[in-house]
Amino acid sequence: MKYRMGLTNRQVAALVVTVPLSAFFLYLLFKKQEEDDDYFPENGNKSVASGQQTIVEIKVPSRCAAAIIGRDGSNIKKIQADTGAKVNFQDRENKSEESTGYRVVKIRGKVENVMLAERLVRKCIESAPVINTVEIIIPQHYIGRIIGRLLFLSYL
Repeated sequence: MKYRMGLTNRQVAALVVTVPLSAFFLYLLFKKQEEDDDYFPENGNKSVASGQQTIVEIKVPSRCAAAIIGRDGSNIKKIQADTGAKVNFQDRENKSEESTGYRVVKIRGKVENVMLAERLVRKCIESAPVINTVEIIIPQHYIGRIIGRLLFLSYL
């Protein structure tokens, strides 16, 4: 039996199966490119050019990560809006990043956009405040004098 355009049952079945599968595989191909699953060695800043896009990795001190991201991602969104490059932190796959004290920032886009975004990220690193934490151990009988007797009694 023939269908529209002179196709047989087998040809129609083949089209019904192959067209959606082809679309699915194309989707996976482009999704993988977008997620940027390229492998990069771990040491230093890395730059890879693929087609018209450049990818740069920067090792950032962990203490500066919050300054780069900003409240609710405001700083990183501003960098992306100003430069047109995509900026994000690499997921923590293991605990070694926490022990080394560094995080990895990936910047992806056109060469000139990536260079500008890298300069802005480095500027955030330079302007990040240095936070020093000091822990002082105080004998318990002095706590009332330091925070006040009424507050001390409310903690008990």
